[in-house]
Amino acid sequence: MKHIYSITSGLMLVAGMFFSINDDWKRAASLLLAAIVVQLYAMEERMKDSA
Repeated sequence: MKHIYSITSGLMLVAGMFFSINDDWKRAASLLLAAIVVQLYAMEERMKDSA
């Protein structure tokens, strides 16, 4: 299950980089923020697993 979060955030980062190259900054920024949120959620899940 943890791999899904890292793959999802990785795809969001790649898409954000792609949109930033194409000067679509609003879409790139929203994707990068979403990737950060996914990473935070994944860290929270890992904390629950280790506890």
